[in-house]
Amino acid sequence: GGARIYQDFFQYTPPGTDLVYLTLFKLFGPNVWVTNAVVLVLGIALTWLCFTLATEIMPHPSAVLASVVFLVFLYGKMLNATHHWFSVLLIMAAVKVLMGGPRPVRLLGAGALLGCAAFFTQTHAAFALFASAAWLALSHLQKKAPGASLLKQEALLILSCAATWFLLSAPILATIGFQQLWHFQISAVRHTAMVARQGGLLGLPSPLS
Repeated sequence: GGARIYQDFFQYTPPGTDLVYLTLFKLFGPNVWVTNAVVLVLGIALTWLCFTLATEIMPHPSAVLASVVFLVFLYGKMLNATHHWFSVLLIMAAVKVLMGGPRPVRLLGAGALLGCAAFFTQTHAAFALFASAAWLALSHLQKKAPGASLLKQEALLILSCAATWFLLSAPILATIGFQQLWHFQISAVRHTAMVARQGGLLGLPSPLS
């Protein structure tokens, strides 16, 4: 209706999901089957990634069971294609890429996927980036590798993530500026989480009772 995100209406998530649906509605029209198709395709992709990740650490029968449990009890329970699932899909893809080893091209690819994830759910991507960086550090400690190589790997991962996020967010940054975007996606989220004191906000852990 002409309203502008972060200017005319309040939103504390990045616009990645909105742009996905906008693109699909432009291509196929604003039909219910379009959203249903997204739910179907997203579920297939998530389940396939769940299976391929599981096969890296367990036998195939157990990997199938893990995938079925995910599909039926997690995704099947919700059956909605929200920003959470888009970011989880991209993070799982980044994990799959990193499982091939911390080679420069894989670090750049994983960082780019995490940067894309940040364009859907900023909290998911931030914690995933931290976990990936921690994994690199622990791997170096176990191998007793030189510290310079660790710094190079961390830089490739983090800079790739930041550059991807910046490129995707450039149109919004040019319109409203970094300070306004920080207010909506960081400050407002932190304030809402502290005031509401209830779990589930952008995937953040719920407070202990």
